[in-house]
Amino acid sequence: MRSDVEATPVAPSADAPEIVEYLDYDGLTLAQLRSKIRSVDLDDLQALADYERSHRGRAPFQTMLDNRITAAAGK
Repeated sequence: MRSDVEATPVAPSADAPEIVEYLDYDGLTLAQLRSKIRSVDLDDLQALADYERSHRGRAPFQTMLDNRITAAAGK
């Protein structure tokens, strides 16, 4: 796995959802994200997924968030 895909921190944009700053999302590696999103509610997961798509575009992060959304929605 390429390290530049893992964690290349950027400052959150002004329109970033609150959960982005709360989790320090832009500084997380994929493994850290996996651990942190277990306690995130469905609305915040969707906000993170939307943020990832519009600001970072990292496929592994998008896939993980989408999978977690699917799991959370099924509960």
